[in-house]
Amino acid sequence: MDKYQMKIWGFVCLFLCAFLIFVAVERYYTLNHDVRAARDTFDSMPANLGPMEQKMLGYFEPKMPVASKYAIFFAVASGAMGIVLVNKSNKKETITNLEQPACIED
Repeated sequence: MDKYQMKIWGFVCLFLCAFLIFVAVERYYTLNHDVRAARDTFDSMPANLGPMEQKMLGYFEPKMPVASKYAIFFAVASGAMGIVLVNKSNKKETITNLEQPACIED
């Protein structure tokens, strides 16, 4: 892979990382909004809830959704790969391993 392709793939990985972070945050806030709406619905009901309903209300705690966990994992992986590819594409090649041309004699 030449340097130009490495740089392009590095920026693609970094763009993917930013997109996945956006997805993770959006999924997290959507779940928290849904939990808050469910709590408000149950709070507007009459106060004489039985034990089953009270037990059900205990399950409405906002947590991080699984989609956000996977999105964060893949965002970290693609971000690391993007950084590696961009850094490798910016390094200059050393000429220590090049052979001398045949026309030059010592």
